[in-house]
Amino acid sequence: MPTRTLRHRFRTLALEAMFLAIMGAAAMTPLTSRAAVISQTIDFETIQPFGTFTNGQLTLGGWNIPFPVNGIDAIDRFYVNFTSTDEDYLAQLGPLGGVPWVEFSYRDDADVRIAFASMGLNDDTVSFGAENPEHFAAFKSLLSDGELVVTLGGYESFPDHSDDFTFAGLSQLTVSFELPDGTDPGPGGTIPEPNVAWLAMMGLAAATTVRRRLATVVHA
Repeated sequence: MPTRTLRHRFRTLALEAMFLAIMGAAAMTPLTSRAAVISQTIDFETIQPFGTFTNGQLTLGGWNIPFPVNGIDAIDRFYVNFTSTDEDYLAQLGPLGGVPWVEFSYRDDADVRIAFASMGLNDDTVSFGAENPEHFAAFKSLLSDGELVVTLGGYESFPDHSDDFTFAGLSQLTVSFELPDGTDPGPGGTIPEPNVAWLAMMGLAAATTVRRRLATVVHA
């Protein structure tokens, strides 16, 4: 048999062995999934003072991945984060000399505003969990269909009182939560582990290379 043909066959066998090794490793790797972090961000061009308030709407289609209607009962904590480009807020000095803050609240089905917490530059994230069961249960129930009206109100904080503050520029409110492992979240709710995806891609690349090498041998 010609030496060139032998070399091609040895290369093909080596590539096939690599392909089988990769696919074997992928088969033995547990097909687990990590919890999916689901979030939605609302933009506010301005936020009116406390007492006037500005509403924002969480929508079913606005989440980064499909909202887990099937897995809502498994959620054990919600996170709310606030950021703003308002210059006074970033400088921590309002027009009246106080420190700008924003109050976060949400609205029930009767449009009643339920106040939860204030957020500031150095305290920009709050959460709902077992430590505040009434708020947590209400928030989860109201958000069960993936939609909810949230309300923000700005104010300047002083040692003995507060006063009105209007946020100018872009502000953003992000609501997020994580599904526990093993939860059935509905379509699109889980994310494959990176090592499994990498092995699958490597296996596909190896298979393509083997096919090309075999074609070379046939035409040699």
